[in-house]
Amino acid sequence: MHSAILTSAALVIAALVVATIRLRRNLQKSSSCLPPGPPPLQLIGNAHQIDPAHPWVTFADWRGVYGDIVYTRVLGRDIIVINTEKKAEDLLDKRSRNYSDRMNMSKILETYGHAFDTALLNHDSVWRGHRRVLQQSLRPEAVASYHPIQLRCTSRLLDGLVDAPGLWWKHLQVWVRSSNTQSFDAIGTDSCV
Repeated sequence: MHSAILTSAALVIAALVVATIRLRRNLQKSSSCLPPGPPPLQLIGNAHQIDPAHPWVTFADWRGVYGDIVYTRVLGRDIIVINTEKKAEDLLDKRSRNYSDRMNMSKILETYGHAFDTALLNHDSVWRGHRRVLQQSLRPEAVASYHPIQLRCTSRLLDGLVDAPGLWWKHLQVWVRSSNTQSFDAIGTDSCV
């Protein structure tokens, strides 16, 4: 009876040792393409090393040890920290095509009528067209031309709030709709209603 229990226990321990060794090898293989970083603990990763109130201080310290780009794992989540503005600009701005995109949700978006929503588009030619139009409309010179419309609509909002304060929510809705619509309207009318 004792020998059967000892044999079972030995087999369980051996299986756990083999599983742990394989798991570590797989993690080392998968992390070989990741930037250097502090060694994580099994379950919590590097959570114990990061100051929750001031995480940037920890990241700056790690920069001195591991370099400008640091890999860390916190509570099962992989995090890559970019510690310099130049590296961030190079990777996220100049090479954004390589590193940024959204999952393809075109069928879901079409179903709910959001197929043309700029914020939800993949980074492709349609998205670049949207971005080009938005950049032209929101550059500082264009925004300055919207000020008279916004002032006129704000004046009407304040008049409405004085005349009927109980309808404040409706006044705000009309103000947002009219000031935004007119600001981006190619024709641009004088009415704020």
